[in-house]
Amino acid sequence: MKYLILLLIIFCLLIIYYKSIYKQNKPWKSLPFTKRNFYSWMKLPKKERYHQTRIESYDYLNRRKILLAQIREEYKNISKNKNKFD
Repeated sequence: MKYLILLLIIFCLLIIYYKSIYKQNKPWKSLPFTKRNFYSWMKLPKKERYHQTRIESYDYLNRRKILLAQIREEYKNISKNKNKFD
């Protein structure tokens, strides 16, 4: 009887351990938000949608920073060339 209870406890602990590892290593689905996949995007759990929107907003911010840096660099080059010809 003691062995049965001990085995049951060990089995429960293994299941809990497995579930905790599975939740930590669960890959996030890469599903951009568009009109076409609106329903599939809404089927994602709230945490995954939140995580996905954070990633998309971070990527969008980085693209805007890079574009702004390129515009500033081009403006510097234009102003330098303009000063050389004057």
